[in-house]
Amino acid sequence: MNLLSWNCRGLGRDSAVGELRWLVKQYRPSLLFLSETKMREEKVKRFMWPMGYNGCLAINCQGRGEGLALFWSMEHSVSLQSLCPNFIDVHIKQESGVIWRVTFIYGEPKTEQRHVFWDRMRFLKAQWEGPWVCIGDFNEVLSSEEHMGPTNRGESQMRLFRECLEDCQLMDLGFTGPNYTWNNRQQEDHNIRVRLDRAVANGQFTQLFDDIQVENIITTSSDHFAVHLSISKHRERRYKDLGGRNFRFEAAWCRAPDYLDIVEKSWVEGSVGPRSLQNTWANLKKMAGTLSKWNRESFGSPRKEIKKLEKRLARLRHECTTRSYAQEERDIERRLCELFEREEMMARQRSRVDWLKAGDRNTSFFHARATARRRANRINYLKRQDGSKPYSNEEIREALFQMGPTKAPGPDGFPSFVLPKALDYASG
Repeated sequence: MNLLSWNCRGLGRDSAVGELRWLVKQYRPSLLFLSETKMREEKVKRFMWPMGYNGCLAINCQGRGEGLALFWSMEHSVSLQSLCPNFIDVHIKQESGVIWRVTFIYGEPKTEQRHVFWDRMRFLKAQWEGPWVCIGDFNEVLSSEEHMGPTNRGESQMRLFRECLEDCQLMDLGFTGPNYTWNNRQQEDHNIRVRLDRAVANGQFTQLFDDIQVENIITTSSDHFAVHLSISKHRERRYKDLGGRNFRFEAAWCRAPDYLDIVEKSWVEGSVGPRSLQNTWANLKKMAGTLSKWNRESFGSPRKEIKKLEKRLARLRHECTTRSYAQEERDIERRLCELFEREEMMARQRSRVDWLKAGDRNTSFFHARATARRRANRINYLKRQDGSKPYSNEEIREALFQMGPTKAPGPDGFPSFVLPKALDYASG
């Protein structure tokens, strides 16, 4: 079993949604906790089914900030104990009958109000004597070693955090990965890095599970890293690209800077003979081959590049001995955000939902269609009511513009938004 906590800093961006999907696929958390969703409860719950969960608790955001969400699978018995804008507290019942407690934390962001949150933690402790683990963004550090920046952190506020954990009999579970989980992403002397996110537990919890591991996971669409808590051996999922499929145009290709040059060159080279629909069809088939080759050799797999860049980013941050926010880090983060957006576009295209627009994000219907749709839809030919087959260019044009932008009208694999231009060329 494993838990994952992430201060995502808002789910209204494609890059954040794409990265969230990536985290879920990569780590398959039994329980997923998100803070600062910046969304209303009803919108957050739309993420439940698409990510493979069938249980959800959410707390509305206040204005444009805050907002919490907890997702879980029904194979785990989860019962809510209490919740507020700063935490979601639940009990987990195992098949053996053992019950343990997990509190997902979003620490008080205002320093002057943080002592109130520590008192709430003490109140939670008074309600339970069994195994207990807390995970999330505590918005505080235990010592000055967990804060790197141009100014020192106040000793009194760190002391209050240490006293709270001591009163609650909670201990830090340590971690692997980067030393700091939050980065203000400022340059040079203005850069601040802090370990705000962590997992803590009492002695009964550490005795209940023999294998407990905490990993700080680098993320790029938020200034917080995710925290992964594994209480069983975790086998990393490996993803294999499926080969041997027919050509399918990917809308995400349009984001590549060399896409238009590739298309124009291929089209010009294939434009021989009279302008006709037959020659246009042949040209499209040639372009499909060109784009397939370009996809393999240049555009590549976003997932593979994401893995490669995340490893590089991890090395940079492990090797970092200064506060400088290196330009290479910034470049990698920007590239990763672009890749996560491409992943989001590809998932959106697979859904084949007519009403889905470029600005829509992550509804349960959209993702259910994207993951459940498996059969191939193909139109071999069209017939009039009288049985005849020929259609004029005007009728074909009208049909194309009535189709959804990412629909593929036939076996060539090109969606409809690509074809009107080809039709214009063929008709002169």
